[in-house]
Formats: sequence, structure tokens, C-alpha cells
Amino acid sequence: MKRSRAFWPMTIAGLALSVYGLVGLLGDTAVGDTMSWLTYFAGGLIVHDLVWAPFVALGSVLLLRVVPMRLRPVLQGTLIVTATVLLVAYPAVSGKGRLANNPSILPLDYPRNLLIVLAAVWAVGCILLVRAAFAPRR
Repeated sequence: MKRSRAFWPMTIAGLALSVYGLVGLLGDTAVGDTMSWLTYFAGGLIVHDLVWAPFVALGSVLLLRVVPMRLRPVLQGTLIVTATVLLVAYPAVSGKGRLANNPSILPLDYPRNLLIVLAAVWAVGCILLVRAAFAPRR
């Protein structure tokens, strides 16, 4: 497998940002309870490995059977971004944490904003799908 020239610089940048974040997290006195952070992080890894990754793999296998090869990468990317946006936006859209006596908590119209973001994601996805569909074959 041939890697692009950007692979190693991006890998080094990602590792540097990870180390910076970890040092900041562990050095921050406001965090205090490292065990709760570790529990949250471990839970995220478990959810990723047991729910998210199999879901993406199953969706990719289904796409293999239905979508032409030249359209798959764009459609897979668009679907993955859509699912990620939905997952991240769920707490705000569902209103979890909203308090009647504090209107400054979750003050925006999150369902509408989610639809705007998804419309933008799918607009870009559709443009890329049309481009891929009409691109000359190599």
C-alpha cells in the first residue's frame, strides 16, 4: 500500500497534539479526579470498538453490494460524517441537561442547527458524488 507524502507529517502532528492534550489533562488541577476521566475514556473506547466500528463495517459491506466502486468512498465518507454528527449532537438535540430555571443552558435551537449541518454535509457529499460519477475513468 502506497502512502501519500502527507502521512508521516500528519501522524507526527496527531501524536504531538495527543501528547499535548494528555499533558494538559493530567497537569490541570481542575480535573482533580483522574479516575472519572479514565472511566469516561475507557467507556468511549468500548463504545467505539463494540458499537461504532462494527456499525461502520456492516454499513460498508452493505454498500459494497449496492453502490458502484467509483461512488463508494464519497458515500462512505458522507455517511460516516453524518453518523458522527448525529452521535455528537444527540445530547444537545435531546435537551439532556436543560433546566427550566436556567435558560442559558442549551439556549439554541439545536434540532434546527443539526438539520443545517446535515444539509451542508449532504450538499458537499452530493457535489462530490456527481463529480465522482462523471469523472473520467482511469
